[in-house]
Amino acid sequence: TRMMNEATSQEACDSNYNSAIEYYSKSIELSKKHSESELAVAYNGAAVLCSYRKMYEDAIKLANKALEINLNKYGRLHNEIAVNYNTLANAYSNLNDFTKAIEYNKRSVDIVKSIYGASSNKLITAYYNSSCIFLSAGHFNEAMVAVDYALNLINDLYANGYSDIDSYLKLKKEIEDKM
Repeated sequence: TRMMNEATSQEACDSNYNSAIEYYSKSIELSKKHSESELAVAYNGAAVLCSYRKMYEDAIKLANKALEINLNKYGRLHNEIAVNYNTLANAYSNLNDFTKAIEYNKRSVDIVKSIYGASSNKLITAYYNSSCIFLSAGHFNEAMVAVDYALNLINDLYANGYSDIDSYLKLKKEIEDKM
């Protein structure tokens, strides 16, 4: 099923959502028979796809299924839990439920920090996501703090450049324009 999940991710990137949904449905059914870990990955992948399709309530249901499986398997301090919280944060942000979005995002960031440390490259994306949520919520100071953390990590960890730096700088400019 891991290969099927990789194929479905490619389908989603190609905007072929109907095929991606079909593949995720098959992946979920196969995983139910074989592996709870793969089932959680399939549920979370389907949740991300639902978010892309603006089906946020469905995304939340699927992400919660993945979260339940992963909490039972790994406990509270595992990267998969952080991924599930991030998926929930994004879905709630898209529903303009910023209280829940910020709560789930904070949980995700805290787990990433606990697992990988405060100067991990894994925090770059986590802080970017935080910044986007804070910006959407109208919390511009918090958004600026988060994007600055991400940019500082990029500067500290990637002396030879970072491939996606323009997205971070664009986000920072957007925040500055709203402050």
